Amino acid sequence: MEAASTSGGRRATAQAARGGWYAFGGLLFILVGAINALQGLIAIFKDDYFAVTKGGLLFADFAAWGTIAPNVGATINFGGLESMVYGGMVWHVPVAATPFFTEAALGAALHNGALSGATAPARNLGCSLLFHEQVSLGANLSPTTSVMLTAEHASSANLCLPNEGLTNIGVRVGFKF
Repeated sequence: MEAASTSGGRRATAQAARGGWYAFGGLLFILVGAINALQGLIAIFKDDYFAVTKGGLLFADFAAWGTIAPNVGATINFGGLESMVYGGMVWHVPVAATPFFTEAALGAALHNGALSGATAPARNLGCSLLFHEQVSLGANLSPTTSVMLTAEHASSANLCLPNEGLTNIGVRVGFKF
């Protein structure tokens, strides 16, 4: 009887892990769809954005796809809860010829929270090193400074248990150097 209970717990954990990957995949599809919609709007107003030849449709301006760059930062909780430093790669996509942009990042985070045994509102994070994802909408204030509305999540993807994860939504200031 106990073995069946353990097997059921593993099955529920595996289903939860798959559900997280499905949500991540869905988020990527939404992000790609939003970028395609933006490109369609740009093409309506800028006739030379796409080039149509006998061979088919060509992208005339690959800069619209954005750039990929290293991303290093920190999320600091001044309330005494979990803080983290993170690093990875960020995909920065400008919105036409405006100061606005979108970003998506993927990498790793190192936190100062409890691995287990924490009491609410603190979280049990299972591993010291977590996966880190973030999406942002932002505006460039100058060539080196930007401000962004950001949603980020860090968790172990159920590689370590417990896995309560860290999710934050807020305003972020970015500096390029």
